[in-house]
Amino acid sequence: MVFARRIIALVLILTAACSALAALATARGDKLPSVAMAGAFFDNTAQAKVLRTAAVAYAVPGANKEVLPSLQSLERALAIAIENEPLNHAALTGMALVMREANDERYVSFVESSSRASPRTPSLIGLSLEQAARKGNQGQALALLDRMMRLRPADMRELMPQFVAQIAANPQAFDLEDGLAKKPLWAPTFLSLAADEPSILPRLAQFRIGNPDIDISNEAIDGKLIRLLAESGDYDTAWQLLRLNLPERAASKLVADTQFAPFDWELAGDAAQTASLTDTGDLLIDFLSGGGKAASQVVALGRNPVSLVGTVRREGPGEHDILVSATCVSGGSGATSTRLGVDTGQLALPLPSPCKFARLVFATEKRYSTIPTLVTFSNMRLR
Repeated sequence: MVFARRIIALVLILTAACSALAALATARGDKLPSVAMAGAFFDNTAQAKVLRTAAVAYAVPGANKEVLPSLQSLERALAIAIENEPLNHAALTGMALVMREANDERYVSFVESSSRASPRTPSLIGLSLEQAARKGNQGQALALLDRMMRLRPADMRELMPQFVAQIAANPQAFDLEDGLAKKPLWAPTFLSLAADEPSILPRLAQFRIGNPDIDISNEAIDGKLIRLLAESGDYDTAWQLLRLNLPERAASKLVADTQFAPFDWELAGDAAQTASLTDTGDLLIDFLSGGGKAASQVVALGRNPVSLVGTVRREGPGEHDILVSATCVSGGSGATSTRLGVDTGQLALPLPSPCKFARLVFATEKRYSTIPTLVTFSNMRLR
């Protein structure tokens, strides 16, 4: 896949630039050789680092090459540094960059041999990644990317948003499923960021559902995937992913939890009103002036018709009505509602039918008050 090679190359070239090399290039300024080269004779390591910085500078867009040593002089000096210290990673990296800048036919073999000799040097890994991407060797590229994650996790966190953006722009340019199947170290970071991309989200969800034994995620990441899938209207896939995390979840059940929205409670919390859950699963709405949604949850309706029932108890002088409504969000249509006044002690709300998933909303009306009122919904269930 030519385009895949281009995308991976674009991203992975940045790995070399974003590692130690970029930091050196940024620090050099436009007056690199005049002072730095003069102090390069202290020892071989110091000289190799200065030479590498000069080699990096050649690749910086807009660099003033007139103030830099010539490529020929850099190559000669780096050759001496490598002769004095064959495993000096700064010298090896500098020589590779000089060869690349000069289009030297020895470049490919030099990078390969240098990477074998110094396999833990991030800059050489970056150049090897570039090579693998240009050859279309995705397996090798992913293995090198994983090695980079082990050595420079901070650099990978900076690189990953660019990687995700490239795949989002061209969803078929990268064999996402094959890459994730290898359980790379960067998978959780990738999943968390890629979930925000509508063009990638369905593929991530299907991979997770189809490969439950491949450990690349966690509950927090899956929770994000579930929420975003539901927001996109794909409640069926979101529910499948929920069942992957909670296989014991019944098909039709009101849940007293806040872990996997929207299939668990989403609770309001502000100065006007707060909603919370007790250890026994009761829903509490504590309001002063009230106003708007206090709690909501999407429920899967395993059978139709079904009703939401429960006990209502008030404490306090507030006269706010509470509107409980149900709207079908998938697998049907329709909406129902009931208004609970001060004297209402029971909740009984028929849910839309036919419907596969319905959103329940508990909302308070806005009324000025200075004394809090607590409303408790107990023993709520679908029946």
